[in-house]
Amino acid sequence: MVAVDVGILASLWLPSDQTGLAEKVYARDPMWIAPLVWRSDFREEVAQYLRRGLSFETALESIKHAESLMKGHEYPVDSPEVMGLVRSSGCTARECEYVYVAMSRDIPLVTLFPQVLHKFPGIAIHPQEFIQLVS
Repeated sequence: MVAVDVGILASLWLPSDQTGLAEKVYARDPMWIAPLVWRSDFREEVAQYLRRGLSFETALESIKHAESLMKGHEYPVDSPEVMGLVRSSGCTARECEYVYVAMSRDIPLVTLFPQVLHKFPGIAIHPQEFIQLVS
């Protein structure tokens, strides 16, 4: 089981430079978890693709697939704990929600967030590094 950020989730269902990495992470460990905020973050990612020409039908299909994958694997966060992570790291509250979910379950956070990778080296791992560790 691994926690993933919205960048990894979005890359699995929306075409990007990171799609291959997301697919390899999923192939190595298909049990993904995330904080509840992933839903809003994912819709925002899809909205950006819509503005760049993604069809509405494809957008809805991407959301459907992501929601199906994450059903039962999304968790609330403890606000004081998240804000403590914000205070100590300087990362955004949204980023720290993903960190919190991973830390609270003692699992890695596979992330593309540069600031999170820098501030949480013991928990945050880049997808390429995760793939190499698990292989």
